[in-house]
Order: sequence, then structure tokens, then C-alpha cells
Amino acid sequence: MTETTPLNLVNQGAEIFVPDGSHYIRAVRRTTHLGIGAHQDDLENIAVNGILNCYQDPRRSFSGVVLTDGAGAPRPPKLTTLPDLEYVQLRNQEQKAAARLGQYSAAVLLAYSSPDLKDFGNSGPTRDLQNLIRTASARVIYAHNPFDRHPTHQAAALRTLLALQSLPPKYHPERLYGVEFWRDLDWLDHPARVTLDCSQNLELQADLLGVYESQNAVKDYPRGSLGRRRAQAVFAESHQPDQRLAQMYAVDLTPLLAKDAPSLGDFARALLESFQEQVLASLTDLHPPD
Repeated sequence: MTETTPLNLVNQGAEIFVPDGSHYIRAVRRTTHLGIGAHQDDLENIAVNGILNCYQDPRRSFSGVVLTDGAGAPRPPKLTTLPDLEYVQLRNQEQKAAARLGQYSAAVLLAYSSPDLKDFGNSGPTRDLQNLIRTASARVIYAHNPFDRHPTHQAAALRTLLALQSLPPKYHPERLYGVEFWRDLDWLDHPARVTLDCSQNLELQADLLGVYESQNAVKDYPRGSLGRRRAQAVFAESHQPDQRLAQMYAVDLTPLLAKDAPSLGDFARALLESFQEQVLASLTDLHPPD
């Protein structure tokens, strides 16, 4: 089932896809775990922990929001001459296939351009996220993290924070995670660093990533993403056996929703300075200055 321009969304080209045919309002309302990604295929990376936790569990439901239309992604040679509109439709079909496969409650395609998402004079993406978050009232939200080196991912993280911070606390999730993607987060210290278990259903994880043929023809995302999840589990502890088959790291952004929250800049600066101090202190301990 597909519904267009629902929930008074600002972007008239937005779409909500509901794999099981339920009414789109019901599908969004039953969401317990919400992923907010910049592009088609981002949800299957940053929100895989939520997808796995909800899969075939009648008590939980995962929904995903894709903020942009994905028109600017690198294309394989066979798709270079495809008109932008058809390329966007192809990417949306891939996202819908992932939603069916992962049994999502809903996949919301907001269809903003990447420049629009990064233009904070345009309030549309933030307002649409506000409407969706109010309706879903998810307990856990997975978003991009502010340390991601992809500028559109950073903009998506900022949009998510802006939407949540402008809403009353009753709409805030119990946990807001900024998940690694175009930069690993293994350098973070506890308690800011959160480990997200991805050990279960490895075949489903591979299948979810595999539906994105338009992207995988350019870069081998399935092997890269699955390999990183395995590597994070192996290298999590140097003196202990592996605790998980696969895992990812996230930064806990929940403190930024508190009434007396620091600015995002101060929050990020404190974590970066902590990492710097830790590295320099360990070097000094090993090799004291003359």
C-alpha cells in the first residue's frame, strides 16, 4: 500500500509505503523503533539493530524515514543516462523491497533534494520530521551521527536533532542513537559510545543490503558493511574472547534532548577533547618526556 502526501507533510512529493497494507496512520503510530536516514540504503546500515530487534516480533515495529530522493548518488555505467526521475524511482523501489524483506511497519520517503536538506533556511524537512515523530512516539530512534564525514548525513543528523529539540519531552524517545557510517565510532569512550548488537539473522542483513543493486554495482556495500560489523566485534576487546558475532557503534545523543543540554558543538568538542587527552596521556605513560 502506498499513500502520497500523508500526515500534512510539507513536501507534496513525499510518500509512505506500508508493506502489509495497513492504513498509513496506523502503520506509523505502531512504530516502536524509528530509523531516520539521509538516503535509500542508509536505514539498513544505521538502523539495522532496530530492524533486527523488531523483525517477526509482534510487540515491536520498525519504521524508517528516508530524507532525500537520492538523485545525486554515484551511478554504474548502465544507469548514467537514466533520467533523474527514473533513477529516483528505481532507488525508491529498492527501498520498498528492503521494507518488505525486513517487515517494516512503514517506509517514509520524504524526497527532498540533498541541497534542500542542507539548506537550513528551508524548514520543510524539519517540520516533516516533527510530524512523523509526534505520530510515531518511538521508544528508540536511530539517526546519523554528527561525526559522519558525509555532509548530507551530517545534515540529516542535525535535522533529526532540531525536530526533536523543538518537540515537547513527551515525544522524545527513551534513546537517540547517532550511528557510525562514513566514519567509525570505536574511538569514543564510554558512556557516550553505545554498542549495538547485530549478531542475529546475518542472512537477513545480507539480503537487506543486497537489494540495492543500483548502489552495489558501484561499491561493494554488502561486504563492506557486514565486514565492518564483524570487525567491530572482533576488535572490541584485546584481552577477551569475542562477545558477539557482529556489532556497530553509536554515540548516545539522548543527553542533547535534556532541558539543560549542551549545544551540539560543545557536546562534540567535549568528546573529541576526551579522545585527544586519552591518546596523549597513554603515550606519555609509555614514554615519559625527558
